[in-house]
Amino acid sequence: MYENAKQARSVKRIDALLATAEKLLNEKFNVSDLTIALLTKEAGLKRTSTYKFFQTPEEIKFALATKYFNDLASHIKNTSFQLTDNTLHELCACLVRECFVFFESNQGAMKLLLGNSFLHAVEKKIFQDFSNTVLQKFENLTKLPNMFDKYGVFLVTNQILLSVMALNYRQNNLLNEIGEKEALRAAYAYLLSCTTK
Repeated sequence: MYENAKQARSVKRIDALLATAEKLLNEKFNVSDLTIALLTKEAGLKRTSTYKFFQTPEEIKFALATKYFNDLASHIKNTSFQLTDNTLHELCACLVRECFVFFESNQGAMKLLLGNSFLHAVEKKIFQDFSNTVLQKFENLTKLPNMFDKYGVFLVTNQILLSVMALNYRQNNLLNEIGEKEALRAAYAYLLSCTTK
């Protein structure tokens, strides 16, 4: 329902709720702590006005997960990859590193996307847009080898990358060097396996 908000006041309320949820996650709260009562209280809003846009806490979390994915796509798009030889492996290493940088600097995104099921619950189009951003970034930086259905290959590559990161986070309650290496190994191996001669 929040997507249909057109009045400036409604958009402002939605933004306040999402900003509050993000602030609480970045501080000390866990995803399970986010309730409509807590969010409306912390945002200084009335519960009744919140229910016009979000019926459940899950809807707020889903909206925040969508925002985080869009932020991650923007981060990848706008970050300069430090490259020396523009190989597929080096590009993949830069992608993995920048995903780690994004999540390490954003505890809320790490908790919500990597620590919960929201990584896979994000709207299909949002994940497709993210994968397309990554594909375009790679194509802008190097001539990619021939692949059957490049777009599909990058969808799966990004699913592998983020799934390994989620596993790393869930096992250690943080992202670490082993997880980064494993994410690179898995994502690059898949990309390499999809190249055609």
